[in-house]
Amino acid sequence: MIQTYQALVNKGGAVQLLQEMDIKTPKRALLIVFDEDFEESFYENSLPYLLSESSLATDWNKPEEDEAWAYLQ
Repeated sequence: MIQTYQALVNKGGAVQLLQEMDIKTPKRALLIVFDEDFEESFYENSLPYLLSESSLATDWNKPEEDEAWAYLQ
């Protein structure tokens, strides 16, 4: 299962995650850096989504959901 996390990257390239990760073992990852600068207002507008993501993931991450949407892959 692919998980998406928001992060900030500073001028030196250090990555700061904006929420906690629940990773049990080492994983491969990709980092996508957007052209636009970070704006606090964007993060604040995304906050309701971030707060609801874990509760929605309970339903989204069920095997039945994967089966229901498998035809789109």
